[in-house]
Amino acid sequence: MSSNERIDLALLLDNIRLEIRHHDQAGSDVAKVKLKAAEANHIKQIKEHLSVDGRTFTFDEAAHVLTINSSKCQQLD
Repeated sequence: MSSNERIDLALLLDNIRLEIRHHDQAGSDVAKVKLKAAEANHIKQIKEHLSVDGRTFTFDEAAHVLTINSSKCQQLD
C-alpha cells in the first residue's frame, strides 16, 4: 500500500467513525455508509480497523454500502 493509499484509508476510517458517532448520538446503533468503488477495495482493512466486540459489518457489494451495527457493543458507564 502506497503512502497516498494509507492517507486515503486513514481519512476514510475517520469519516466512517464520524458517521458511526453521528448515528449513535441520534439514537441509532446502525450506520450505513456508501463507499466509492476504490474505497470498497479496502473493505477488509476497514473492518479490521473498526472492529470492536459486538460490532457487526454487512457489505452490499452491488451497492457498495457498508452497514455497521453496533447494537451489541458494550456501553461504557
